[in-house]
Amino acid sequence: MSFTSLLPSPKNSKEDAQRKTLLEQRSKDSAVKVLTHQSDEQESETSVFDSVVASNLNFQDFVPMRQRNFNLELPKPSQEEIENCYHRTKQVFDSILSKSTQPATAISKSTRKVHNSAYDVEVSAAGSQARKLVRITEHAKDPLQPNVIKAKKVVTPAVEEPATPIFHKTDSAEINKKLSKEEKDMWKIPPAISSWKNPNGYTIGLEKRLAMDGRYSKEQMQAHEINNGFEKLSTALEIADRKARQELKLRAEAKKQIALDESREKEEKLRLLAQKAREERSRLRNKRNYQSIENGGPEIDSAVHRAAIRKSRKEELERDSRRSKMSTADRLRELAYSQGREISEKVILGAAKSTDTQEVHYDSRLFSRGANAQAKRNEEQLYDSPLFLQQGANYRANLSKLDRIVEDHVSAKSTQIQPIQFTAEGDSEPKRNDKKYGLEKKEA
Repeated sequence: MSFTSLLPSPKNSKEDAQRKTLLEQRSKDSAVKVLTHQSDEQESETSVFDSVVASNLNFQDFVPMRQRNFNLELPKPSQEEIENCYHRTKQVFDSILSKSTQPATAISKSTRKVHNSAYDVEVSAAGSQARKLVRITEHAKDPLQPNVIKAKKVVTPAVEEPATPIFHKTDSAEINKKLSKEEKDMWKIPPAISSWKNPNGYTIGLEKRLAMDGRYSKEQMQAHEINNGFEKLSTALEIADRKARQELKLRAEAKKQIALDESREKEEKLRLLAQKAREERSRLRNKRNYQSIENGGPEIDSAVHRAAIRKSRKEELERDSRRSKMSTADRLRELAYSQGREISEKVILGAAKSTDTQEVHYDSRLFSRGANAQAKRNEEQLYDSPLFLQQGANYRANLSKLDRIVEDHVSAKSTQIQPIQFTAEGDSEPKRNDKKYGLEKKEA
């Protein structure tokens, strides 16, 4: 073996093409051998046979047989050979397809447990026997099927105790004996009757009450024994109630007397203040009259008269301004004082009203409506009553009018400072003096 034989052949040489065809042929032969499961012995036999045949080959052997003999008829394969070839081919294809399509986790049929058993069977009456083979294969299980075997709790059976025997009298005379009325009454239990409560108001007879009382029976009759403590208790409660009532009465009278004393003190203080004010006014009036009489003279008298009028007007203006700032209660009090009447503080402050009771108030307009008040007179009506229907029914006190009345009464009383003036009998009407103060001429 030379070194050049190990070198690769040229690219475009004929030997290279032949070599490729030989390699392809060998690969195909090896695939066929694998598919047909040929063993090495068969391969060696064929190789020896090929070598023997190749040694006896001639040129005529390469000429096709139909060209050498045109009338040659080749024998066709039999039906059995065709079926055998079909089955072998099908087995090869099935094995290839099963390997390619079967998942990796699948369990093949070869892993199943297989048990073969053979037995002899009589075929005919003559006694001829035939051997039969039975194959037992494990059933395929569904991997997604839940477990069929369920674990059940083992409950111990209950121990049955022997029934307790009940003994009865066997004497027929005792069983059929009828009870008398006295025996029935002995067994009768009266219903419970309370001596203190009777919520349903039933009328309970005295015999039933006595039947419940253990002190009374047909054999022994006893009278009710009332303890003396009940009498003492009732007497003590009555005395305590009487004393409590007397104390409450005395306390109420004391409160009433204290209230009367306080009201009298207030009235006395007010009366003294009013008397003092009247005395002061009369003293001032007498003083002015006395001064006017002492001075004398028409000029001095007119000047004093004008000063008095000026002062009275000033006081009246101050009084009006002060009255405008007074409250309604003060105005009413002043009006009552000017008229010689007295009004208590409660009436002035509005505290003499009756106590308001908590009653349910309803809207009187709901009762004045008729049953068909909600019915519409026409399609354009939106409301059930006009807007200004009850405008005249509302009453509102006129405070300005009340203030004017109070002012008129107070001013009428306050202007009576001068003494009373009398007119002559013949003069039916007093003369009008239209002259203003301070502008009249001095008469000679």
